[in-house]
Amino acid sequence: MEEKQLALFEQGKAYVAQTRKWLKFMAVLDAISLILIVFLSIVILLGGNALATALQNGAPMGRRYGLVYLVAAVIGLFPVLYMFRSAAAAKTALECNDSAQMTEYIKNVKKYWKFTAIVSIVTLALCLIGIIVAAIITAATL
Repeated sequence: MEEKQLALFEQGKAYVAQTRKWLKFMAVLDAISLILIVFLSIVILLGGNALATALQNGAPMGRRYGLVYLVAAVIGLFPVLYMFRSAAAAKTALECNDSAQMTEYIKNVKKYWKFTAIVSIVTLALCLIGIIVAAIITAATL
């Protein structure tokens, strides 16, 4: 069997070990949040229109908002998976001095940040578009 080596200083290994714990903690918290969001979306899908009627504001919440929450939960699932995968890879890399698992850890951390950055850019772009559309509508009604 081939001997595996991980060329990483002890302080670097300590940083990875600490980061792994925080990754796992945040992945669990985010997973719980996603479960709550899915539950909320189901409640809104099933009872949102009744709530709008009860509040007498005439704005139907139902399917639209419930689906938005459901889509948000699906999008939020990817970063959680990347965090779980990187935490598991870091643990294996440190326990077995496995360079391939350390590479897997780094790959999943990269995927997490890339996905988060793309979602942030899309969110900012949608906000700017919303502001522009609102300004145009407001200007047209004056």
